[in-house]
Amino acid sequence: MTLVSAAPNLSDVYIDGKSYPVKSARVRATASGNTQLVAAVVGSKIRPIAWTVGPVSAAVVVTIQDAAGTPVVLAGPFDCAANGGIVNGTYKDSDQEGTVSVAVNVNLSATVNATIHFWYVET
Repeated sequence: MTLVSAAPNLSDVYIDGKSYPVKSARVRATASGNTQLVAAVVGSKIRPIAWTVGPVSAAVVVTIQDAAGTPVVLAGPFDCAANGGIVNGTYKDSDQEGTVSVAVNVNLSATVNATIHFWYVET
């Protein structure tokens, strides 16, 4: 089991005793399918820490996943009602991470307006 805890300066997290700086990304997705959220980082995996989805303009299923040929789901899928959304203050499944050197996308099941904030570390 991986242990994740906040560092004293609150801008880092510790994963198994190693400190990682928390980074963030934001995107307003407007089309069904994939919209890039985090660009690929050569030699690193993206590990989610927290996220918010919404508000969304209409009912939609939102999934945060990597851009691999067979995507790794990092968060979701979330069924969001019109004008709704979802917030996760702290990511509980700290073992979930994307594929090495692969970007992270937001996938929408329909064409809607959706704002996604995503906090992550590069491992």
